[in-house]
Amino acid sequence: MTKGAERGNGERAVEALESDGGSGVKRRRTDGEYGEGEPEVEDNKDDLISLLPDDMLREIVSRLPLRYGIRTQVVCKGWRNYWKERRRRAILHCTAAYAVENLHIDLSNMGPSSLSRSLRLPFRLLSRNLARLSVCATITTNLRFRGAQPFPELAAIYLHSVAVETTVFDGILALCPSLRVLDLRKCSRLDAIAITSNGPNLTSLTIADCDGVTRVDVVPVSSLRSIRYSGRFFPAFHLPIASCTNLYLSYYGLILPELFDKWLENTVRYLCDGTITNNNDFNITNLTICSNALRMISFCGDRQETARLHKFFNFRRLTELQLLMFEMKAENLASIYLFLKIFHCPNLSRLFVQFPIFGHEPFQENLLDGVTEVSLEDGLDNLTVVRIMNFNWHPIEVQLVSFLLRKARNIRTLQLVSPSAIPLNVAGIEQEDLSPIREALANGLIILSEFEDGATKPFHSEILL
Repeated sequence: MTKGAERGNGERAVEALESDGGSGVKRRRTDGEYGEGEPEVEDNKDDLISLLPDDMLREIVSRLPLRYGIRTQVVCKGWRNYWKERRRRAILHCTAAYAVENLHIDLSNMGPSSLSRSLRLPFRLLSRNLARLSVCATITTNLRFRGAQPFPELAAIYLHSVAVETTVFDGILALCPSLRVLDLRKCSRLDAIAITSNGPNLTSLTIADCDGVTRVDVVPVSSLRSIRYSGRFFPAFHLPIASCTNLYLSYYGLILPELFDKWLENTVRYLCDGTITNNNDFNITNLTICSNALRMISFCGDRQETARLHKFFNFRRLTELQLLMFEMKAENLASIYLFLKIFHCPNLSRLFVQFPIFGHEPFQENLLDGVTEVSLEDGLDNLTVVRIMNFNWHPIEVQLVSFLLRKARNIRTLQLVSPSAIPLNVAGIEQEDLSPIREALANGLIILSEFEDGATKPFHSEILL
């Protein structure tokens, strides 16, 4: 066959890949050309080449010329993934030549197989101008750090649905001295996130649904201002609370009292070591916590433990509080009262509460007999804006609204986002609780609507699920 014929066959093979989305090839004639008239070559059941180790197959494909590399997809369907990987590597090699600053890698459309979504990321070949790196739905394998120089401009890394080992993760951080934003979501194989004082000066850290993580220690990172965490609760969870101004905590699953006690002991030890020096006042101004986090306060059954919380935790600088209620029962209402009592929030001006669509306690007589309203030392005199989502006129929800109207006398706007109009008579709701609500509705203080007000949003408007 002449070279011109070979070139023509290669070009037609490229067209076949493009027409079939890179996932298949056209039918092939016995003379080596592509066409529609002959049956497709079936897989060879005695294909011994495919039995070779993955690393060896990758090496073979990587050394083939372009036209032969394309033809390997016809020899064996299993080789197509190796060819796709070679093309991905070729694209990565171009980042340095074109001084790429923003690199986004998303393999979510490559199918569920680990082979098709694996990525060998040669850091030494990436652009030194890289400022933002985003990797989604990949399995990082054999990341190559040998010869890699630090990335002086890399300020933000986003790893979403990425399988990455802790050692590999630590190696990435070591190459990013200017890193400011780190966003980790659904990262499997990662079991610890620990950053020392010699690490990058992060300002924002997000950890969401990284189920393998059992330890987080970023106390030495005094530059952290924003921390968002959503996932399982574990005792080895240490944050630089003294420097943090925006905190988001959402726990799912069962939280055992003994785990909370262990976390409290560890946290108090950190605080006693001098982490907080300004009269134990936190610098947190925007706080989002879930009902599971609120329930942990009830684990402090005696006055001594409550006094310890009062001593080491207060939110005098807090201006916005958002409560994510996964369920709303009598004990959840009691935990809200206890939070406001223990953690002083005299400067709280904005309150957002998101009730669950489901998860309410079934109505029964004397539902709220075990819930006692608390007296607040600093009061809620600065609270001016309240928005409550998914308000369904359940007795417990009405009780909270009535409590806020009595305790926060300077509220300017209280928005109830509810699909239902106000009921005048609802079983289980005392008239003394409905009276302030009726009065606030008549005065225009309460705004009842089916949809939330887009102009009034919490600081943490993104809910991490």
